[in-house]
Amino acid sequence: MKALNTKVLFEYLVEGHEKSGNADQFFNTDHISETYFLNNIVLNELATSIEENVKFDKSDFIKVLRALESNSQIRFENREIVSEAIEMFSMSRDSFSECLKSVINAGFQMKNLNLLRRE
Repeated sequence: MKALNTKVLFEYLVEGHEKSGNADQFFNTDHISETYFLNNIVLNELATSIEENVKFDKSDFIKVLRALESNSQIRFENREIVSEAIEMFSMSRDSFSECLKSVINAGFQMKNLNLLRRE
């Protein structure tokens, strides 16, 4: 399993596989079944980079996020958190980065609340 980084993923999504040397090198593999790890930090950085530097319509960006989420070759730190953040983003005026952070923080707060109740 290869870990995705922000630069390679950004280049791949924005410039395309053929135009990006870094992405081409990264994704060039003999193993069709290669899996890729996408952690929350890289996903957050990717979203911020796209939101700040690319003229994507929000609906196009949501399509990109859903395509990443549904890609069976991508393993997320927590796919459920990503799904919730995409859903929140689709109904919110906040950036995807803010939605992702909100979902992560809410999950952390619920976990700690449950721990306190057990004590």
